Amino acid sequence: CCVQMTDDYDEITKIRGISQMMNAFFIYCGAALPTVFVGMYTGLFGRTNANAVIENLSVTGSVISTGSACIGGIVGEAGYGSTIRNCDFSGSVTGTNLVGAIAGKLHAGGTISNCYANADVAATNGHAGGIAGNITVGNKTNSVDGLVENSYFAGTAAGTANGGICGSVSIQTVNESTLTFKNCYYLNSAANGAVNGTAQSGCMGLISSQLRTIAPDLGSPFADNPYSTLNDGYPVFEWQLDN
Repeated sequence: CCVQMTDDYDEITKIRGISQMMNAFFIYCGAALPTVFVGMYTGLFGRTNANAVIENLSVTGSVISTGSACIGGIVGEAGYGSTIRNCDFSGSVTGTNLVGAIAGKLHAGGTISNCYANADVAATNGHAGGIAGNITVGNKTNSVDGLVENSYFAGTAAGTANGGICGSVSIQTVNESTLTFKNCYYLNSAANGAVNGTAQSGCMGLISSQLRTIAPDLGSPFADNPYSTLNDGYPVFEWQLDN
């Protein structure tokens, strides 16, 4: 499906209420997401089915869910093989466990690419990640890899375990699978490390002045941002400078 939205609160509420989206292509037209107080699987999209595609999406707001897991600024839980690309989130995301600014939980075979977040992310009793709270690779029947690439996080990630890119990784030991991080960046003050409090190949922690200069490394659709009042001067998508 293809949905184009205005800044009408009722329409936002209706779209948020869709718990399963199959092969979704979503265009968000600059409206702010209202503060949300709901249960498990919380985000602009609560939960997607397998092989969903969410792209070209910009969201601003606060997502708050007490006593629940899988909380994300864009999607609470992205199903197997889902793709999230060219998306950004700014604001705050709070939940109990598996909390991320882009995705609370990304299932096996999933990809996050060309995404950024400038947000405060907090898990009160669990894992918090700047991009994803948790990523799973593999399943009980076959090997299923995962990928996070060309993305960055400028904000804070707080939890009992946290990461500037990902809060935790779950790997099925029955079938060997690989989670690849490629060309990812985060504020080195955001968390204790890139993934679950540790360093991670393909991820780099930077100070704020360095993070503001990474657009050439990320490539299109990112652009250098000359405006301190826009996303705190951090890189944005090319179309955001046109607006």
